[in-house]
Amino acid sequence: MSAIVRKLPLPLAVAAVVALITLTGGARSASADQLSYNLTISNGGISPTAPSYGTVTLTLNGTGGIDVSAAMTPGYQLGGGFGFNVVGSTTGLSITNPSAGWTPGTGLHLDGFGNFEYGVTSNPSNRYNTLSFTVTRAVGFTTVTQLVDLSTGGSLSAAFATHVFPTSSTGSTGYAGTTTSPIPEPATMTMLGLGLVGIGGWLRRRSKTG
Repeated sequence: MSAIVRKLPLPLAVAAVVALITLTGGARSASADQLSYNLTISNGGISPTAPSYGTVTLTLNGTGGIDVSAAMTPGYQLGGGFGFNVVGSTTGLSITNPSAGWTPGTGLHLDGFGNFEYGVTSNPSNRYNTLSFTVTRAVGFTTVTQLVDLSTGGSLSAAFATHVFPTSSTGSTGYAGTTTSPIPEPATMTMLGLGLVGIGGWLRRRSKTG
């Protein structure tokens, strides 16, 4: 790989290195200790709409568990239910330390997103800006992605989903979920941008000299 890169024009060589770093960065993300996901998928009932209704963050806590936290975008709150699926063994799985007002649950149905294996529930009349809890299992977790299933069994594919309540008096409630792709890390996006800039500059110079 290094020999090939050395033979390329400098801008393309830089781009190749950036691409390589980005790819290896993606591999590291698969085993990252912390990943975040945006609540961008709506079942169509939320009004007013927003690019993201909140963020779900997973953190490997160092004791084999995963700390889950949700923070809603200003103007929106959550309540009623928050569901997720699990990849791999669920032997001895438990949900601990939920935020006040929330209770661990199983077999949650969230409208438009189908059934979720696990989650937490609250009084439907209560509203919250944030939510947190910890997930543990007998065999432990080694990556945060082990808490992300690729299929919910519902009509919309989401890793996590929750009931969303706009704070506007004219708003309408609905359900929102996250994709199974985490939010790109800032460093990765910066490297990708530099690579694209390098390629663009080289192509412009080449077109002028051609």
